[in-house]
Amino acid sequence: MAAYEDAGGPAYIRILGFRRKAAGLLSEITSRATLPVITHGKAMDNLEGIAAQMLNQELEVGDIYRMAFGNIKGYRHERATPLIII
Repeated sequence: MAAYEDAGGPAYIRILGFRRKAAGLLSEITSRATLPVITHGKAMDNLEGIAAQMLNQELEVGDIYRMAFGNIKGYRHERATPLIII
């Protein structure tokens, strides 16, 4: 964690889901953000350096959680989970 703080904190913005009526806001965030905005698995592959390390660690934590609590009905790995739009 100290290495991430020394690197300036978060290196990407990860959007897990949004309301359909907020699509304009998501577009605005994406266009104005100074950090990469991640909305799907393929975009994760575009990260490099410390951002890629941060994301890989985040995904590993999700894997550990799944292993600790067993198989969760309907579970998909985070890279395969689509953006949730409600």
